[in-house]
Amino acid sequence: MKLTKTTVTVAIAILMTVVVAMVVRWQFSPAVKDSYFLPDSDKLRQVPAGIAIARPTHFAQSTHDGIKHVH
Repeated sequence: MKLTKTTVTVAIAILMTVVVAMVVRWQFSPAVKDSYFLPDSDKLRQVPAGIAIARPTHFAQSTHDGIKHVH
C-alpha cells in the first residue's frame, strides 16, 4: 500500500513539474521573434519613391474597389 501511495505522489510531482515548466516556457518565450517585425532599412532605400500598390479585395460579393470605402 505504501509503495502505491509513493508511486502516485511521485507521478503527480513529475506531472506538476512538467506543467509548470510548460506554462513558464509558453509565457516567457514569444512565438515570433521581435526582429522579424523590424524594417530592413537597406531594402527600403532600394524601393523607388511614389509606388502605390492597389490590390483588389478577396471578398467575392464586395461592391467596393478594395482600397478604401468612404461614406
